[in-house]
Parts: sequence; structure tokens; C-alpha cells
Amino acid sequence: MPDDAFVEKLKRQTGSSTGSRHTPKAAAEYDFLVKTVEWQKREIARLEELVAVRDQT
Repeated sequence: MPDDAFVEKLKRQTGSSTGSRHTPKAAAEYDFLVKTVEWQKREIARLEELVAVRDQT
């Protein structure tokens, strides 16, 4: 069971006042954020490789 502070933060983030309404929205946002972070990690790796190649020339 999440602590009260976490629940209140989740309510503020989702704009919902009860757990039954904010949980699905938070889950959907979590999925989006995970995909965003995965994309950013790939992009960082690509850019690091590009910089490494440029440093060799």
C-alpha cells in the first residue's frame, strides 16, 4: 500500500481525487514515460557514437 504522501502527489499529478480514477491515468502516463526514457537512452547512445567517430578524425 503506497504511503499517503505518494497518494497525494499522484492525485496532484493526475488531477483526480480518488485512487480508482487516478490509477489508470498514472499507469498510462508511466507507460509513456518508460517509452520516452528508452528512446532517450537510444538517442544518447547514438549521439555518443557520433561524437566518438568525429573525435577520431
